[in-house]
Amino acid sequence: MRSLLSLRGAFLKLFERAPPSPRSLRARPCVEALETRLVPASLFVWNQTATPAVWSNPANWLVGGAVPAAAPAYLDSVKFTATKNVDSTDEIGSLTVQDFTIDGYTSTITLGTSLVVQGTFTFSTLATVDVGTRVLYVGNADAAGSFVWNAGTLKGDLLLDKTGTTTTINSAPVKTLDGGVITNFGTITWTTDAANGDIVLKKNGVSSFFGRQTDGK
Repeated sequence: MRSLLSLRGAFLKLFERAPPSPRSLRARPCVEALETRLVPASLFVWNQTATPAVWSNPANWLVGGAVPAAAPAYLDSVKFTATKNVDSTDEIGSLTVQDFTIDGYTSTITLGTSLVVQGTFTFSTLATVDVGTRVLYVGNADAAGSFVWNAGTLKGDLLLDKTGTTTTINSAPVKTLDGGVITNFGTITWTTDAANGDIVLKKNGVSSFFGRQTDGK
């Protein structure tokens, strides 16, 4: 009988749980998903201080009155004013900006690579945008975009290839399309009068617009 009790006690001890150790009571590490936070887009104002005068150098821009830590990136906006009226070159590959504004600036902006303007391209003063063999896109798959042409010379191709894009051409002064093609799949509002609102076509430039046009060869 005693041997049976001893055997039973030994058997029960096999299934007894040892008290938890302090190590086993520690919380296990886990990964918690944090809230997604996007860096707000910035307005970059041309203020060339470095050489060469390229877009990729942060020293050539001001954001909120201070030199930024980085050059314009996806959905930032760029603006050219009379404050720094020197030529510039965009050589940032595959850049998409929200807005592109030329107001007071009268020098030349050269696109060394194609540029996408998702929001509004406003061309208001007698500057030159030299697209060269690239393409300046207004609007993309995410937004229709708009082009407001108040003045200036466009050299090269401008493509507004999304239904819903809008182009507004205001009456004065004369605008110049120099050796390029403007293609618009949206709507066009062209304000003109007896003396203003002309588009001058140079070097066999071709436009899809209708209205007052003069041959500027």
